Amino acid sequence: MSRRNLFLILELCAAVLLVLAVLTAEPRQRGLAIDTLLLCGGVVAMSLPPGVFLAVLIARTDLPGRRVWACLLRMQLFLPLFLQASAWQSGFGLQGWYHQIFGGNRSPLLFGWRGALWVHSMAAIPWITLIVSSGLRIVEPQLEEDARLDASPWRVVSRVTLPRAMSAISLAALWTAIVVAGEMTITDVYQVRTYAEEVYTQFTVESDASNAQLASLPGMAILGCLLTAMLSQWSRLLPEDALPPYRPAFDFRLGRWRWPLALLATGLVVLIVGVPTANLIIMAGKTVINGPSGLERHFSLPQALNRIFTAPVRQSQEFIGSLQIGLLVATVSTLLAAAIGWTARRGGWLAVMAMLLAVCCLVTPGAMLGIVLIRIFNDPAWPMLNRLYDNPVAMPCIVQTARAFPLALLMLWMAARGVPRNLLELAALDGAGKLRQVLHVAWPLRWPAVVAAWLLSLIVALGELPGTLVVHNAGVKTLAIDINQKLHYGINDRPAGMCLFVELVFFMLVAALGLIARWSSASGVANSQGRRNR
Repeated sequence: MSRRNLFLILELCAAVLLVLAVLTAEPRQRGLAIDTLLLCGGVVAMSLPPGVFLAVLIARTDLPGRRVWACLLRMQLFLPLFLQASAWQSGFGLQGWYHQIFGGNRSPLLFGWRGALWVHSMAAIPWITLIVSSGLRIVEPQLEEDARLDASPWRVVSRVTLPRAMSAISLAALWTAIVVAGEMTITDVYQVRTYAEEVYTQFTVESDASNAQLASLPGMAILGCLLTAMLSQWSRLLPEDALPPYRPAFDFRLGRWRWPLALLATGLVVLIVGVPTANLIIMAGKTVINGPSGLERHFSLPQALNRIFTAPVRQSQEFIGSLQIGLLVATVSTLLAAAIGWTARRGGWLAVMAMLLAVCCLVTPGAMLGIVLIRIFNDPAWPMLNRLYDNPVAMPCIVQTARAFPLALLMLWMAARGVPRNLLELAALDGAGKLRQVLHVAWPLRWPAVVAAWLLSLIVALGELPGTLVVHNAGVKTLAIDINQKLHYGINDRPAGMCLFVELVFFMLVAALGLIARWSSASGVANSQGRRNR
């Protein structure tokens, strides 16, 4: 049986199980399933067209400034949802500056379903742009060159390039739906009832992990169906037993549409990246003074800067707690991912098990993951695990490691597969054991990938909220939990300054990750060319 037929059968089975789970559920569970699917569909419908549009312009055209727009969107990729929700709320929420000035007695622009759809969509567009851009770059160049002989560039893009990248577009849509279905940060703020939000609510209200797990079963069926479809589209990105085609420098010429489309792309990027940041800056610098006509609102740039750069001092306990947990999680995740990735680099059943473990940790909702860990570590039959459960740092570290480990594993697995086998064989002939092969052959070639995986794990750990919110106790408090609590009560000048400082830290970490990843890629290309020349 071919790989595609296997995934087709799995898709049909997952769809049947999903229909049965929804039909046999209680009325409330059925309503949650419908709301979850509506939210996923709405976010995909709102974010997919602009994401594909930006991907085509950035990846395959001569758009002016496309590298700048791509860099800004990459900066937005790993920005946590609680920061993005805080940024939009500070501008267009109930206590945002826009609503306070122009809202009057009307409901705010971001409220309920409208707010959840908008914030999730703005957060999904950078991911869609990245995934679709990768798919556009592996379209067979010979097909496009043949089509260019008889058609205009626009017809080539619409009739050849986009259809050949349809698997990447479907993958981006399914990834967006999986993230939305398993995330409760934004739905909890805007009071939109989905399965992920219901699991967290039941656990916090009843403090009963059993009821929360039962409530999540139909939601897990939805995630399982989406995951199966995503893996199917992933398998279709490339034909079986084929490598990605080499593409020379080839971009579609925009001609007279070059500057109008550049203006439109600029507007989209400013809307996604600039407007939320501007909301926080305005809120951080907002002052109220006594004027001739009473209290007057003004903006003070010195106050905004003061709120930003004094945030680490005001929230020193939360900063120290977040860094303490984040550094430990990044180190543990990188070591585990390096060991498993190196062992599974040659494929086989171990590679399959590693992939399944990574996928399960990646798509399991954070709140559900925290509840499962509580059931395991709070079992009286395991006194040693109970000690970890009582430790204020151990449980957040475990849940964040489970979230950071999959991405580090995928990165280091690919890096380990790129280590030349002939160099390892030569080292073995010289008497080097397994450990010496790793230290003297693999490490000099792939240490940038290890550093990149460590940085990626640190970024994920600092931004993880749902699982940490479930398992944390009074002994430790992270920035994510503190900002989330303030988000529910309204963002004013001090929380806005803290959000801006944390956003600056994330941008610096993502920039460092991008530089290390580019260095790793460049060194890998140089090594492969050197081997080819020899």
